[in-house]
Amino acid sequence: MRIIFGILLALSPSLTDFFGVQGLIAVLIIANAAGVIYGIYVAEKDFHVMFGVKSLARIYIVAAVASVLPFLLVRTAPWPLLFRIVGGGLLCIFLYLTLIPSTGLLNEPELKTLSGITQRIRPLAPIIKPLLKYEKKIMRARAY
Repeated sequence: MRIIFGILLALSPSLTDFFGVQGLIAVLIIANAAGVIYGIYVAEKDFHVMFGVKSLARIYIVAAVASVLPFLLVRTAPWPLLFRIVGGGLLCIFLYLTLIPSTGLLNEPELKTLSGITQRIRPLAPIIKPLLKYEKKIMRARAY
């Protein structure tokens, strides 16, 4: 937390002054990335937790790919801003949920674990259950 705050405190004035809102967004991304990297370092050093760097990189790549089309939609569609934002968000979620199992980043045991965890959250279960069924169908189609 101190690292994130320190980076925000150090970089926000200059980057916001130079780049405006985009500079502030860049500072937030940089600060949070530094916090995550430090958290990974502490988890590995103190708690002997190992992270699959390749899997994490693949997840980030899938997330980036899933966000390209929604970004273009939000920037170029002639619809009102609210429709573009909601449509872009839903499209991003749909693409991400489609790409994760189709690229092999999610497997059957992980999906079962996820299903077991989410079924305990009663208000979200009716929303999550169809999404998990969708991902299971994609996994089965990928297996053939």
